[in-house]
Amino acid sequence: MLTRKAIWSFVLVGVFTGAAFGAPIVASLDLTDFHSLTDVIAQGIQVGDKLFDDFLFIPSGTQPTIVPNSDMIQVTGVFINGDYGLKFNGGWSAGGGQIAATSMTYSVTVLDPQMQIDGMELWTSGVGVLGTDQDGRVTIIENLLPTDPGLGYAPPLVPQIPEVYYHDGTDHVLQTSASIALRDKVWVLTGVTVNGGYLATGSAQLHEFYQTFSQIPEPATLGLLGIGGLAVLVRRRKK
Repeated sequence: MLTRKAIWSFVLVGVFTGAAFGAPIVASLDLTDFHSLTDVIAQGIQVGDKLFDDFLFIPSGTQPTIVPNSDMIQVTGVFINGDYGLKFNGGWSAGGGQIAATSMTYSVTVLDPQMQIDGMELWTSGVGVLGTDQDGRVTIIENLLPTDPGLGYAPPLVPQIPEVYYHDGTDHVLQTSASIALRDKVWVLTGVTVNGGYLATGSAQLHEFYQTFSQIPEPATLGLLGIGGLAVLVRRRKK
């Protein structure tokens, strides 16, 4: 299975990278309006008041697994429970004794100067593991970083790496979330591992996952709101 240390090494030594140029793609929030990850790498993508940029994507796996390349992954802007984010659709697939894996990083910037990111949510619904032993597993890990991981290691903003996973016939966690100190920009590290287990009849697939980012007004804005509210109360008392 692809380890977290290996995923970090992929990120730091990656060769599939994209520095966005020109105007970013503007997502319409229509789930039929999807874009290839290749195009998103080249341009970045804006979803509501968030800009997703600085993409780096690395596929790996044991043959003949199906590891999607950036042309095969579809990216859609989403707005769920009041939070903007991205939906990734692709065909990760592995049979017995096989592993399909991808590593991806990107940055998230809040374009509204009065807001800051305070957390993330990760979940999947298109996943399956069949005919394997206990080692058949689909795992997605995510963490938020304070700086571009391509420039060197920095301690993650979330000490315990959030993950979602699905075991064959045992347990699964399909949604997770984490909170961070307020920031107007973060980098996201996402590692996908699809392990078909050791039985020859085994198979594991992942079709889609979502990443959204919550935000709140930055402290100065909250202070101004508080002062404004106090002024209203004072005026009312004088009447």
